[in-house]
Amino acid sequence: MTAEFDTIFGDPQPAGNGIASYEITGVDVNAVMQRYEMHRQRLVDLGVLSQLTASFPALASDGSTSQSDARSDFVQRMWDVFPAHRYYYLDADGRFSTWVPVSDAPRWQQFLDAESSAAQ
Repeated sequence: MTAEFDTIFGDPQPAGNGIASYEITGVDVNAVMQRYEMHRQRLVDLGVLSQLTASFPALASDGSTSQSDARSDFVQRMWDVFPAHRYYYLDADGRFSTWVPVSDAPRWQQFLDAESSAAQ
């Protein structure tokens, strides 16, 4: 799973706020993402990883600078608690998903609950 993730987000480096195109890198991002998601799901199925989700409507992306800043601030707060965590996704509608070791799930749930409470 990590090797697939690094193929996309580690080397080659993302270009700006997106992923460098196949023409630039020679990486078939769709194929790599399929393998990454397959490995990730297998780890969830084996009970190694937990998938946690939360909804943060206040973090829905509307293209504004203030929303972009709010989303970045959320990610920074996450990294303050879970340094360098890479396995997460914040969807445009504010849905957040993360995949964490089962032993870390309670601490993550506390973080997500605190963020939900703070958003209300």
